[in-house]
Amino acid sequence: MRIDRDVYEHERNEIEQQFAQHNLEKDMEEAARKGPPILSKKDVQRRRIDTWLALAVLIGSVAWLCYILGAF
Repeated sequence: MRIDRDVYEHERNEIEQQFAQHNLEKDMEEAARKGPPILSKKDVQRRRIDTWLALAVLIGSVAWLCYILGAF
């Protein structure tokens, strides 16, 4: 019985490609779980506003403290 090598190679290549695709999908799912959460535009804007507000409060507190202690 003679085996057609081209058919065998073709089937083996297809199986390897399917395994590679499956492993790629698993790796992508794992990376998505481990990675940072995806934020919406609203969440990003809210964080940016919170950051600027915290900075303004900090600067205001330092300025007020300097004024109270007579540094100005």
